[in-house]
Amino acid sequence: MAAVLIEILILYSAFYLPGLLWQTGFTGSEIPGLTLYILRYLTVAVPQTFLVLYIIRIQKKLKFRDFGIIRLRISDIPAALVVYAGVLLLVFTLGLMTTALPYSAKEILTSGFRWKLDRLSQIPIVIAFCITAGYSEEIFFRAYLLTRIEQIGASVYAAIAVSSLLFAVGHLYQGYMGLIVALAEGIYFSFIFHRKRNVHLTAIAHSLYNFTVLIVSFYVINPLS
Repeated sequence: MAAVLIEILILYSAFYLPGLLWQTGFTGSEIPGLTLYILRYLTVAVPQTFLVLYIIRIQKKLKFRDFGIIRLRISDIPAALVVYAGVLLLVFTLGLMTTALPYSAKEILTSGFRWKLDRLSQIPIVIAFCITAGYSEEIFFRAYLLTRIEQIGASVYAAIAVSSLLFAVGHLYQGYMGLIVALAEGIYFSFIFHRKRNVHLTAIAHSLYNFTVLIVSFYVINPLS
């Protein structure tokens, strides 16, 4: 009975609760733009992540550890920091490469939406957002999607390509450069996950990267994100 009630709660929270919370009776116009987006994101991402975890939980042949979802260890922290340094180097290299392009090409690449931290008082909710986004996206695109694609017989390279491309498409609103950066990050995180089979390494690095971008956005106009 408890399992059924948990299932009902997760499904309701994932499909209907966000709409109930953000129906037209509340516009949120009095809340700063980034804060409003984060609040909306959290109400959607948190139950969706629990839904993915529930789907993994009810698998008969695979366990959480097969999806790289294991207990966080102290040793994972420095390893995640190395992955974080790698993604910073990757994005910096991509940004450096764009400086050699003609102005017209750079203008096209850098067009698109950019998130910007409105005020430093938003940092607490930004931290919650970065952790949630890092873990929710890594649990789905790396732990779940990559593993499931491999499970149907696809090669690891096909699994990495598909999961990374779908991850990148979700960043199209950031323009062509956002798409390219997300694709590169997706491939990078996928290779790390495939090798280590530990979602904490990529999730923590992903969270730190998002936090870095938002902090930089407070001081720099149109940051690369």
